[in-house]
This record gives sequence, C-alpha cells and structure tokens, in this order.
Amino acid sequence: MSAYGIGADTAMAAPKGKQRGVPVKKSNVPETIVKWIPGEAITFYAGIIGIGAAQEALTGDETAKELLERIDAGSLPWFVAGASVAVALVIVGALTTGSRKPGTRPSIWALIVRSVLTLLAFALWTSALPGSWTYGLHFIRDMGAAYALLLVPLGLVFAAAAEAITRSVKL
Repeated sequence: MSAYGIGADTAMAAPKGKQRGVPVKKSNVPETIVKWIPGEAITFYAGIIGIGAAQEALTGDETAKELLERIDAGSLPWFVAGASVAVALVIVGALTTGSRKPGTRPSIWALIVRSVLTLLAFALWTSALPGSWTYGLHFIRDMGAAYALLLVPLGLVFAAAAEAITRSVKL
C-alpha cells in the first residue's frame, strides 16, 4: 500500500477504538501484508539506487571533482533520506485525512507508533534491493538470493505483528 495510507489510517481511528469519520474496513491477509509495504518511499530509494548503479565504474584516474559528483547510493545518508520520505508520508497522510472532518485530529501516540512501524517496514523491504544499505554487510552479501527469500516470511510476520499492534491498542 503506502506510507501515506498508513498515516491516513491513523487519522481515522479514535483513541478508544471508535472510528472517526469514514469507518476503516477490516482488511484480509493479502491487504494486511501489502498495507505494511511503504511503496512510495521504497520507490524513491530504488530510484536513488538506480542512479547509483547507472554510474560508470571507478577506474582510479578520477579527479577529486569527479569523485564528489558520484552518488554512493548504498550509503547511510541515502537510506536516511528514504526513511525520512516514509515518515513524512505517514505524517502527511494522518494530517490531511484528519483535517477533512471536524474533530478528527490523529493521536500523537498513534502517529509515533505508526511512524516507527513504517520505518521498520521500510528498513525490512529496502534491504532486499540489490545495492542497498544491507549489501555493505558481508554475511548478507554472501547469502545472495537466499537473503531475498528469507525476507518473505519476515515480511509476513512483520505485517501480522504491525497490524496486531495497531489494532490491539486501537492505533
């Protein structure tokens, strides 16, 4: 789904579990799994990785200026930029959806919890992208395609846990 949609769900739930505004329909298992994949933020990060991959290989004859112009797409600052996009989309989704109906301000606690869960989802799903931040770790690089396959059950467990957390505490 999207980080924006996760934020929009924040604006719809009342602190005691009563619905505000338009009722949020119960989701089935596939919808729950897809809901916790922050697609827009992952697309942003994948674009950065694609730009980094499109660069010429280093030859060793580069000038300092040429080295400064290179993008190290797998670096921590680019991951943080993508994670920031994810959190910003959760906040925008919560605030813009909540402002459509009077008295539908999102709970700050719900917003924080959903933002943290979105950050975890972003870290989990972006780690599958070749060239991402996790490929700097030798044990992940050595696992090859098995690492991406390992993420499927982890993603299923994460989606179930995130949904259980947000439903059980009415976030």
